Amino acid sequence: MFDEDLIDRPWMSQAPQTRAKWPDREGGSFSLGNVPIAELRPTQATVGFREVVAKRRRYRTAIAAGRPVLLQRQGVPIVVGPEGHAYALDRHHGLCALLAETVVTVPVVTIDDLSGLSLKAFWSTLDARGWCHPYDADGRRLAYEQLPTSMSDLEEDPYRSLASALRRIGGFDKVKVPYSEFAWADFLRRRLDRRALERDFDGALQAALGLSGGEAARALPGWRGGRLSRMTSDPPKAPAFEASKPRRGAPPHQGAVPVG
Repeated sequence: MFDEDLIDRPWMSQAPQTRAKWPDREGGSFSLGNVPIAELRPTQATVGFREVVAKRRRYRTAIAAGRPVLLQRQGVPIVVGPEGHAYALDRHHGLCALLAETVVTVPVVTIDDLSGLSLKAFWSTLDARGWCHPYDADGRRLAYEQLPTSMSDLEEDPYRSLASALRRIGGFDKVKVPYSEFAWADFLRRRLDRRALERDFDGALQAALGLSGGEAARALPGWRGGRLSRMTSDPPKAPAFEASKPRRGAPPHQGAVPVG
């Protein structure tokens, strides 16, 4: 059950045509250090609050038991930008959860140093590499300067939470493709009404599961296709959600993950 009291908003007081890939950390020259979470800048505009809450619960249990969470063991991949600012390339939900649990610093892995670029060239480079996702909670593209500059300013996208929940119940596979769950979130955004999602998350999740194995989702990363059909011999029937029309400026999904 969703604990709304864990989200006291603000809940933290303190396209290329080929899929992009996260940088391979093995065999490269990377540096590891600790950085205050409050100083890390996001490379996306939204998170799913339900997903943050789920991670926050897990982290709270681990912290109470004296165990480091996965993010603290592996580190957060960052790129150094203009004026020496550190930009997180991944783990935004985990960072928000740790910040909400008053964890101050996290280890980071520096993937690249682009501090010599102008701000415009910096974002263009991230965009070309598929290392940023400048889209708002309605799937509309933002100007780079509209992206938040702190984790505490990330906005809610309920479809991102829905996509995470869908993956956890086997709707699609976890893959090493940047922003793959945002691709699924945008797919679901165009098909499931937001008011119905906010009113009945579990019902929307069953509807999403029914949609995830269809041909319309084939181009999405981690698509299970026939494997999903075999897993769910009696697929759940989607409730009568009002279909949303694609919005102007929404990211394309012709076999590609939106990269900015």
